[in-house]
Amino acid sequence: MLLFNLLLESLDAAGYRVATNSKDGGPACVSILNLDVSFKVRERSKREIVPLTPEQRDVNAKKGYDFFREDYRYHPTNEFDISAVEPHGTHELAKIGDSRTTRVEAKVADFVIRLRELAIRRQVQVELNAERRVLAEARAEEERRRAEVRRVALERLKGVEELAMRLDRANRLRSLANIFENNCLSSKDGVVDAAWIRRAADWLDP
Repeated sequence: MLLFNLLLESLDAAGYRVATNSKDGGPACVSILNLDVSFKVRERSKREIVPLTPEQRDVNAKKGYDFFREDYRYHPTNEFDISAVEPHGTHELAKIGDSRTTRVEAKVADFVIRLRELAIRRQVQVELNAERRVLAEARAEEERRRAEVRRVALERLKGVEELAMRLDRANRLRSLANIFENNCLSSKDGVVDAAWIRRAADWLDP
């Protein structure tokens, strides 16, 4: 666990808050620029093929198929991989492991840099998403404003069209009144004459 302890010390030295979940024995967590990260430690194992015994091969040959199959045996290597994940998550954000070719200190320093870059990218993405939400809300508000303007304009247009229809009817009635007057016309009961039609036109006139 030397690698893990060195990682925690490096994170703490870099100024990031490291906390251990001592209550329930959970993994250590670190906060890097508002990105909370925990760690999973896994020991690498070496796989060894367990060959079939002569007796098992004979059984397979007699049966004509693989009644017995090769098995595998796993051995601890005392080499570890450390994965950075979000708390209570499983998605691997970054990984570091023991290596015989690279100094552990260099790998840990590179790992800390990668975590910081990841935190910066996450923070930038959060800010971009917030800006997109603001822009989307502004566009939605503008659409609502335009829709209200259209609604009011249509209501006014409807009123103007009704006035135009009434004016057209009034003008036609006045033309009819002139015909009644010029030809001395009236209804059979004498109620509807040129004067009556003009009063009706005045009533319709907006």
